[in-house]
Amino acid sequence: RRPYPVEAALNWQYQEDISETIVAPAGNLELSGDLNNLTLSHQLSGPAALDSSGTIDLGLASFLNAESDNITPALDLTHTLSPMTVPGAVQLTINSFTLNTQGTPDDLGLNANASITATINDELSIQSDIRTQAFLRGSYLDIDTLALATDSGQVLIDGRVDWSDAVSINANYSIEDSAPGSYLALEDSGIVLANLASRGQVGLIMPAGGDMNLSLQVPEISVVVNDRTIAGSSELAFDGSRWQLSQFQLNSDESHIDVQAEMNSDQTIQAASVINIPNLS
Repeated sequence: RRPYPVEAALNWQYQEDISETIVAPAGNLELSGDLNNLTLSHQLSGPAALDSSGTIDLGLASFLNAESDNITPALDLTHTLSPMTVPGAVQLTINSFTLNTQGTPDDLGLNANASITATINDELSIQSDIRTQAFLRGSYLDIDTLALATDSGQVLIDGRVDWSDAVSINANYSIEDSAPGSYLALEDSGIVLANLASRGQVGLIMPAGGDMNLSLQVPEISVVVNDRTIAGSSELAFDGSRWQLSQFQLNSDESHIDVQAEMNSDQTIQAASVINIPNLS
């Protein structure tokens, strides 16, 4: 009846570079403790520098000593990525990234925080902070919160990704941004955008060997364009062969646009619209 002490070290390296620009990954793994409780430390190098550390509760010694009837491993690991440029996407820079994985394989909590800079051109770059709280539960991922925040706004997403049968995604989103024009090169256009707000739902089903189904519902979207508020809503669906825009509405003051359309698999388009713009000035 022993805890079965463990001390181990492993150095590994992939034999070939992944590509001409991505070097072969390598790592250094150290384990200490016993078959009940392990302490882990791992350093990854190559395409990224990622440090991982934490504990793994195995309960294996208790099982071998007949002190328990099953093995229920639990993880508490923290993964920290060093700042880097994303391979193949030099316009994206990861300033910081930390992921904590905590729980059991059947109910694994994922908590991530990141800071990313997207360089659009020499004069425009967007820095955003990303925060995620999710749970991996067997064949699906529950996203409690996925938040992306910039200097002027934020995007919030929650939902579920399920791959138990077909791959399906169901998510809700909301957007608020006081200066959406800051992401676009509009200085010379005479267009000023402000106070963007939207909420909606997205559904996606991708069955194995079947047709993709997509639905997008936007019950609310509004933005201020040159001091004029434009509000609208939309519903879009795809059933594998037909696109259907069942609703697309825009309203501003007394002006109103309402469009309905569908496109079949033979690319035949049918559309109907009502446009009322009493003042074009």
